[in-house]
Amino acid sequence: MSLITVTPTSAFPGDQVVANISLTSPVPAGTTVELSWATQNNPTQTILTVASVPSGATVTSINFFAPSAFGGGGGGGGGGPSGGMILIFARTANSAQYASASLQVQHP
Repeated sequence: MSLITVTPTSAFPGDQVVANISLTSPVPAGTTVELSWATQNNPTQTILTVASVPSGATVTSINFFAPSAFGGGGGGGGGGPSGGMILIFARTANSAQYASASLQVQHP
């Protein structure tokens, strides 16, 4: 992974967001990318989605739903107030190297 950007950079829980990921080299067939998220106060990463990347790709885009920054998963569910800055991480399968970007999750 070399770079990840998310658009929009601010969203409400459950809003659709796109992660644009630049890969350091063309990927072999069967490569997957894992997207996960964590807050700055809780670095435990929660998986958002795992997506296949076309063979030979050097860039890919993955759609996901903005999670709740506090208490919730990929669909924005869960208790407690939501809102705050979260980090979105991307890595290819079986890699320990992550790229990250910030996403501001708004309180509904």
